[in-house]
Amino acid sequence: MALRNRTEAYDLSFFESRPLRVEVGGQPAAKPSKKQQNRNNVIELPKKELERNRRRHPHSLRAVGVVCVLTLMLTIIGSVVFNQVQLNELTTQITQAEAQLSQAESTHTQLQMRASSSMTLSDVEEFASEQLGMGKIGKNQVTYITLTEGDQGSVVQPGGSGSLLDQIWAFFQGLLA
Repeated sequence: MALRNRTEAYDLSFFESRPLRVEVGGQPAAKPSKKQQNRNNVIELPKKELERNRRRHPHSLRAVGVVCVLTLMLTIIGSVVFNQVQLNELTTQITQAEAQLSQAESTHTQLQMRASSSMTLSDVEEFASEQLGMGKIGKNQVTYITLTEGDQGSVVQPGGSGSLLDQIWAFFQGLLA
């Protein structure tokens, strides 16, 4: 029953240094005074270790690194969200522009059909002859060109050795011939 009320998991008294108590003749040994217990519990550290423990640890550098990483992550997440918003807006604009284009194409087709139904080819000929004074091509408007049969060509470049590329080309032609 006594074990039920004890909490050994949190009982730090097991780690304190205390003198052994020996029971003599059924009587427990005398309890040491508080001064002796305190003196036994004190652990003296060397001066080097005290100075090392007193020094501040450079946690500020770690904190700056963590802040930089968090800032970088927030920047990346913010840019991804911003890009998604822009992409969504551009997609909406493209959809609206495509709808306007299809409507304009439909209007163009309607106007073209209306124009073609109002003017046939015979109407255009009639308008050109009456209003503009135009007519069909007659035989007097046709001019025939005759070429002389003795055309000749002449070489402008002298027949000398030629350029360096021509000499190389002639060399390879001579090898293949």
